[in-house]
Amino acid sequence: MKALRQLDPGVLGLGVLSAVVIVGPAAALSIALVDRDSDDGAGALGLLFIAVILFGFAFGGHRTARTGVHLPVTHGAFVGLLAFAAVQAVVLTGSAIVGREGQVSVLALAVSALMASSAGMIGASLGVRRSTWHR
Repeated sequence: MKALRQLDPGVLGLGVLSAVVIVGPAAALSIALVDRDSDDGAGALGLLFIAVILFGFAFGGHRTARTGVHLPVTHGAFVGLLAFAAVQAVVLTGSAIVGREGQVSVLALAVSALMASSAGMIGASLGVRRSTWHR
């Protein structure tokens, strides 16, 4: 609980915004272009979008760590999680509005949230490492 009180909301906002700028359009394009009902599943295009989306979460964590904030990896984890929640909320709301509702798997959401948070932590770790190289 002590670590939560040490989080900087401004830095979290910067990281989330940085991640959403990449993740949001990639998720929208993925929904529009990837045919999940085909025999080969998502295929190569789906994997490309997954890589871009994970890069976006990592970029948000990296951007957060580069600010020199205290507890950069914790900030990176929360940036990934908050950016995931923001994008997921928009995607689910948009899908409901368009009438493209489907089953939402709680397990898939939990795993995706953990992947987003982990990517944010990796990005933050790389950001910290990069800042110490330049000293």
